[in-house]
Amino acid sequence: QIFLALLAGFGAAACFNWCRSGIGRRLFGGLAIVVLVGELLALPVPLVDPAGNSKRLEWVQWLQRSPAETKIVHLPMPFGGTPEEFEATTYWMVCQMVHGRAMANGYAGYVPDHTAILTELMTWFPDSRSVAALRELGITHVLASPEWLTPQRAAALEQWNAEVVSELSTPEMTIYRLVRTRLERP
Repeated sequence: QIFLALLAGFGAAACFNWCRSGIGRRLFGGLAIVVLVGELLALPVPLVDPAGNSKRLEWVQWLQRSPAETKIVHLPMPFGGTPEEFEATTYWMVCQMVHGRAMANGYAGYVPDHTAILTELMTWFPDSRSVAALRELGITHVLASPEWLTPQRAAALEQWNAEVVSELSTPEMTIYRLVRTRLERP
């Protein structure tokens, strides 16, 4: 990096020597200074609010009003490792900046074992193993996107309505609450 300044100096000298006349050198030098000042000028750039429209979503507002101990998981969870599969997860992470509730989903290079196990178990949600895993991890609510909520899965959720209760349904998201059993401690 130190030599970049030296090389830039050599380049500028070569450009100034390119023009033989004094007027050409002054004109080129002035143009180079204007370009340099324009490059270094720090104009205020308006920042983009990544959460933008998510603040108006009903399900995000519902989560904002939910108790602070609410812990959620979004479905579908990405099963593979391609960035395209995590597109919805990154959007949900942006929404989390607004609602502020703990979320089991995430996007990182390292995936902890319990998250990998939960991802696999959630493929069959709702079933006894996935519901037990959610309770073990302290998850209180499952949020299902319309892509995940197929008619077959809706029928399966109907069979589990004593343990998985629908609390909110919007065009963007359906929120289910996990009911605690009598044997569990509060």
